Amino acid sequence: SLLKAIFGALFHDLANPAMMVFMVADTAYKKKTMNEQAIERLHRVTDQMKRVLNKLKKMTSITGGKNQLQYESISLFDLAREAVSFAENQAHAKGVHLVVDPSDCNKCVKVDRDIFIFQVLMNFLTNAIKFTESGKTVTLSIHSDPDNKIRLDIRDEGIGIPATKIPHLTSWKSHTSTTGTNGEVGTGLGLPLAHKFLILMGGNLVIQSRQIESYPDDHGTTVSLVLPISANEEKTTSEPSGLSKAS
Repeated sequence: SLLKAIFGALFHDLANPAMMVFMVADTAYKKKTMNEQAIERLHRVTDQMKRVLNKLKKMTSITGGKNQLQYESISLFDLAREAVSFAENQAHAKGVHLVVDPSDCNKCVKVDRDIFIFQVLMNFLTNAIKFTESGKTVTLSIHSDPDNKIRLDIRDEGIGIPATKIPHLTSWKSHTSTTGTNGEVGTGLGLPLAHKFLILMGGNLVIQSRQIESYPDDHGTTVSLVLPISANEEKTTSEPSGLSKAS
């Protein structure tokens, strides 16, 4: 159900920053001190937790049909960099390099900032880290597409996805969760929910993958989030039609 997907995704979102808070606090307690770097990290992860909790409140209202997404025009490059700042602890712990390619394509998209970062972008980004081995790289890059569209590519050097599985990754009816390269587990519900919000925001999803068994020297997955370029900087709202139940 949609409710189960929401709480599964929120547990996933809260788990990483909560663990980081516990680790920093434990280190500070044992050493009886907290350096500047630890304070900065603690501030970042507590901000992430606060925003996830705000997202919980918003999504609860959305599923009941009582709220609207708060749309604003934001640089897609800025959104990508912000998402990376929240995902870097997970990547660092696994030894995965997380990179945002420099881009002269600084076009804006109209999205709900927190929902897009935490419910859409972070789902695909952390999934890329999950299936990438230590020492490898996950890269975010921005490109202009025809027809007034802008594309964010999340490219990993992971193990790849079977071609037969790709069409079912965003389906509510198919259980597609797979164990990551370090034994990471998931609910299989995050990607369908992320896809649903992406579509709601006027976006589209394209997934291409090359499995390690067939392409040992050039394997990995590219997830492309395609969105219309925002025409202006005005903040607007939009009805969350289609989110009252899973389809």
